[in-house]
Amino acid sequence: MIRVSSVATSRWVPLIVALLWCAPSARSAEGDALSDALSDAPSDAAADAAADAAAASSPVAEPETDAVLPWNRSSEDDVQPPTPRLSSAREMLDLFSIDASQIRQLEDGVPLSGGEEETLFKILYRLPSFGLDKIQAWCRSDVDGAELAEHPADGRLEVFPIKGRVTQVQRLDVPPETAARLEFSSYFQVRLQLADSPHPALICCRDVPQAWQSAGPLDEPASCYGLFLKTGGDESGHTELVFAAQRVAWLPQQADPRLGVTPDLAYLGSLGMDAGLFDVVRNSNRRAITAEDSEAFYQLLAAMGNAEPADVFGRAEASPDLTPMLTQPETQHGRIVSLLGTARRVQRIAVDEPDVRQRFGIDHYYQIDIFVSLGDTEIRFEQKDGKEAAVFRHNYPVTCCVLQLPTGLPARDDIAVPVRFAGAYFKLWAYKSEYVTALDDRQRQVSPLFIATTPRVVQFDNSASELLGWIGGIAFVVLILLAGFYTWYPRPGDKRIEQEVLRPKLELGSAKSLNEFDFPTQDKPDFSGLADRDRGPRSGETES
Repeated sequence: MIRVSSVATSRWVPLIVALLWCAPSARSAEGDALSDALSDAPSDAAADAAADAAAASSPVAEPETDAVLPWNRSSEDDVQPPTPRLSSAREMLDLFSIDASQIRQLEDGVPLSGGEEETLFKILYRLPSFGLDKIQAWCRSDVDGAELAEHPADGRLEVFPIKGRVTQVQRLDVPPETAARLEFSSYFQVRLQLADSPHPALICCRDVPQAWQSAGPLDEPASCYGLFLKTGGDESGHTELVFAAQRVAWLPQQADPRLGVTPDLAYLGSLGMDAGLFDVVRNSNRRAITAEDSEAFYQLLAAMGNAEPADVFGRAEASPDLTPMLTQPETQHGRIVSLLGTARRVQRIAVDEPDVRQRFGIDHYYQIDIFVSLGDTEIRFEQKDGKEAAVFRHNYPVTCCVLQLPTGLPARDDIAVPVRFAGAYFKLWAYKSEYVTALDDRQRQVSPLFIATTPRVVQFDNSASELLGWIGGIAFVVLILLAGFYTWYPRPGDKRIEQEVLRPKLELGSAKSLNEFDFPTQDKPDFSGLADRDRGPRSGETES
């Protein structure tokens, strides 16, 4: 517990395949259902596709060291054999045993029915294994809604970009026997009015923002990559288009207290940040960076990189209180603030995930460890077993991640550079700290993690103090000159005092010479006494 007062484990799954080559090992986060997905595949080709999809997704794993934010990366010694490049979602589904016979169960022109649900559930189960980079690469933008409605067979199982406004969200349960087999118990049907077509869209997905689930009627901007399945019923005179998607991104454009949208979240939404991803991060506060945080982290990093730094600094709340960021992090996600502190370490973090490099164009970022001032606030880590508590006074460590560094801020350790950064609060993350661990090796340091635009190196203005120094020096010289002038320059009053008072006292006047006093005198020296000494002592005297 923190008191404030005033004064996914990665694993490699080898797959032996035929045709003289093998699929790459797949790196996945803890709790991933990849192994179950591979065990369902009836053929080596399906296993190959699943491994290729999982490797493409490359979720971010635990940090290499708890004190450093970067994600785990594969070793340079790891050898990954070449894999076939899948050219479409249809090929992926076919290798996952969702073949033409099951796709034919999707009937155009009628609402989604129970007979089609088994195929839908299998597709929703496999979609997370596709990898967002592949889905983005397969996406087509050359077909509009009217063409899909008229010729649905031509676009079936193709990926399309979907943008519009969500009007309704409905949660539906999966039959228990299917839920046990496919490991998800419910899904969502999202009704969305397309931005560039009069045709409405029905998007079936496994995840939507929590704020939508109990909000009733909606009118929220959203987007996703949708796998086209079929045409549905006639809605408001236009044929409904049915898609499957992994999730629907929420891109709010204006504040809405009813849905928990602040002006800062609306600004991030305008930059392309999916506000619904903060639901995932909200559940991982006070823990290390995990694979589940990856998508939100890189989306926010890309959003801050695309923003104008002056705009972010202008919107940011300057020098906010750190207390709610440490004690109530669930209420702070996406809050844009500006803090002044001293950068003590800057690290360049390489991004090796192909998914991130392809989708966001990010091959590295910088992690800056900064100490910010606490003022009169004291932060204490309370201990329940009577051990000495970690106490922070005067300053507190925070972490800031940026895409670019300003001139004057080098990427190295052991620096002390005053900086001001402006960015969004990401989460309260935990890591090993020498100070905290020395008191209790089970305890972890928790610090706010921000994702910011390019920071500014602070140059303190010394012109005022220099001016005061010049004024003081000149004044001192003037005083010396005035004192000298006052001391040596003769004035009429001084001359009168000298003539009437001082000079009479200092003049000798008519004093007598020494010859005029009655002192005995003689013309020559008298040596008569010496004769008596030469004759020795007189009678009655002893020699001393």
